[in-house]
Amino acid sequence: MEFEKTAREKLEQGSVKMAMFCLEQAFQLYLKYFLAKSIGDFPRTHSLRRLVKEASKISDELLAFSREYSDLLGNVERAYIGARYYPMEFDRGDVERGLKALEIMKRLIL
Repeated sequence: MEFEKTAREKLEQGSVKMAMFCLEQAFQLYLKYFLAKSIGDFPRTHSLRRLVKEASKISDELLAFSREYSDLLGNVERAYIGARYYPMEFDRGDVERGLKALEIMKRLIL
């Protein structure tokens, strides 16, 4: 997926905020894909936590994932808000942890 690829590229280039934004977009799209595939639709929202909550109703593994990564998902969700409305700071470790969590989530839904 392009947003995931771009997140990795931006991180390597040192553009942490853009990497985090692209990571958030990747999470959103994977979750919306999973929901559409599983139930034929998905909530029209940009809230990552709401998407994970809906997906967790379908999969016990995603429920466990959402509990384990709740703080991280909230931080990633903030990247979307920050990109649109006001500046936020993230560090390289935030993106790296997010990318690892994205890999775990992908294994659960794809």
